[in-house]
Amino acid sequence: MVPNCLRSEAAMQNSEAERMAEWFVLALCLWREARGEPLEGKAAVADVILNRAADPRWPDSVVGVITQRWQFSAFNQNDPNVTKFPDPKGSAADWRAFVECASVALQAMDTPPTGLADHYHAKNMEPFPKWTRRMNRVGVVGGHVFYDSKTTEQGAD
Repeated sequence: MVPNCLRSEAAMQNSEAERMAEWFVLALCLWREARGEPLEGKAAVADVILNRAADPRWPDSVVGVITQRWQFSAFNQNDPNVTKFPDPKGSAADWRAFVECASVALQAMDTPPTGLADHYHAKNMEPFPKWTRRMNRVGVVGGHVFYDSKTTEQGAD
């Protein structure tokens, strides 16, 4: 199976510098958004980002998707995580895990954990965001609920 981030011709033509930027920003996003998640949860968040990059409704790059205004809370100016960066000296093993997850996600993902999900939120959010009502809930992985916005069969209550 072709990994989600490589489904588009544009993604295959990225320069090495662009690929390195995507890798770093994806690892940082996973660190900010999925720090407490098991590997499967980190991979599910990465999959949402890669699904969006392959979908014409969003920017066609990982960096563009992650930094699009109001899309990933950890990159919003009013979020406390926006200024946080991992300390490679203090938590080298933790940061390495996020880097490896980003690398694997950008290279290949045989079975995406969330299918074609393109949205998620923390499962402890109460009430669930209003936008979930018009989307198909595809599952829960770790501490997040995942949705596919292209179908509306069974949105959250």
